[in-house]
Amino acid sequence: MTLRGLLALLLWLLTGWSTPGAAQPPSPEPERYLHARIPDLALTDQTGRSLSLSDLWSEGPVVITLVSSQCGGLCSPLLRSLVSASAGSEGYKIVVLSFDPRDGVEQMARLSRSLGVDSAGWTLAVTSPQAFEELARSVGFWVVWDESSRQFDHPGVVMGVRDGRLVHLLIGGVVSPTSSRLLEAELAGDFIGSYPLPGYEASFRCLTYEPGAGQVGLDTGILLLFVPGCVTILVTVWIFRRPRRSTESLLGAEGGAEGPRPLPVRPDVERAHLQGRARRESGSVGQAPAP
Repeated sequence: MTLRGLLALLLWLLTGWSTPGAAQPPSPEPERYLHARIPDLALTDQTGRSLSLSDLWSEGPVVITLVSSQCGGLCSPLLRSLVSASAGSEGYKIVVLSFDPRDGVEQMARLSRSLGVDSAGWTLAVTSPQAFEELARSVGFWVVWDESSRQFDHPGVVMGVRDGRLVHLLIGGVVSPTSSRLLEAELAGDFIGSYPLPGYEASFRCLTYEPGAGQVGLDTGILLLFVPGCVTILVTVWIFRRPRRSTESLLGAEGGAEGPRPLPVRPDVERAHLQGRARRESGSVGQAPAP
């Protein structure tokens, strides 16, 4: 094999190969879809009951995840982590919505029993393909059928919805405890300026935000921003006023309101000065004017 052929083979191995249409769409970008309006879908839950998403979010915040009951990859660990992270949490309902046309009431009921969530607070449901496509467009979700594995390829998505609007979008295959706390905070209406580090505990916040009213308010943490500036000003004033007071005390301690007193003069020096001035004055008087 020639050197050119070897380089071409190495380039092919490094970059891989792809067939037309095999490229996956990008994962949804949370900042692009936050506060988007979620369509009100008609659902059928694991018990066969008909309801809508608005029936659920009218009672409080809702967490929605999109799965397939027959998924052999991403869906199972995502659901297991969601069950673990939400254990003991209150204040919101969880909706597990299938995008798989093969799923029905029986499959969602079986999935509910396998997860151990066949109780109030969890709704495992199906909807029509047209309704699901509308929901997918609103949050940037996509599904691609992989013929080789006979499975759907898709991103892991967990949505936090309050009053019909998306307030949190988690992308990934696992819901960690930190992500769960962040989700709960945003569902409760707390303003989160940035994604925190693991195990975050925010003792102070500079701002609060009310999404419904679109208003930003000040919090107690804003006071901490003024501490360095105030300390700098106080130290600067102290430095410049201290030598000024020392100078006044040295020069004006005995001068009263009229200022400092003149320094005393030795008598012999003063007498010599007066005699010299008298001689100069007498000499100038005795001289005759020039003709």
